[in-house]
Amino acid sequence: MLETRPPEHEPGTQAVYSNFGYCILGRVIEKIAGMSYEQYVQDSILQKCGITDLRIGGNTREERFPGEVTYYSRERLGAYEMAVSRMDSHGGWIATANSLLAFLARIDRNSGVEDFISPEMLQGSYFEQNEWTHNGSLPGTSTIISRVNDQYGFAVLTNARARNQGDVFNKLREIVKEEFK
Repeated sequence: MLETRPPEHEPGTQAVYSNFGYCILGRVIEKIAGMSYEQYVQDSILQKCGITDLRIGGNTREERFPGEVTYYSRERLGAYEMAVSRMDSHGGWIATANSLLAFLARIDRNSGVEDFISPEMLQGSYFEQNEWTHNGSLPGTSTIISRVNDQYGFAVLTNARARNQGDVFNKLREIVKEEFK
């Protein structure tokens, strides 16, 4: 990657999401922690949030976990034609909406549930805003988690990816935001 894709911007001048960067971060965590990225996140983060059911997904339909849905793709690339386990630190997690919301409650700066990281760590970050949304998408799945305001958030996970998923999720967010002003 580093040899074939030169930076599009001068390093340090612009923030850009990078799956590759998160993949490298996963390997750094493994080297420092002396354990797999998955185990480190489960032990050091998720367990502190009371979340026990998140794990890195398998690559095939046969490698699904008990209770995990079947994924469907209407795209050229099928839902089971990707090495999801290699995406561990940038998109390979299997989750439930309940678990995502339990995690949200631990990073939302709302005093109802104690955050597991300090307010100082949230300063100047993506999560400092009162409202934020993060979504993810692969052939066969589409997900959104959103903090609508200081009191409400939501998560939606699907086992297919709509052609207009961004429009669908934006409309859903508008409805929830209007309902819970």
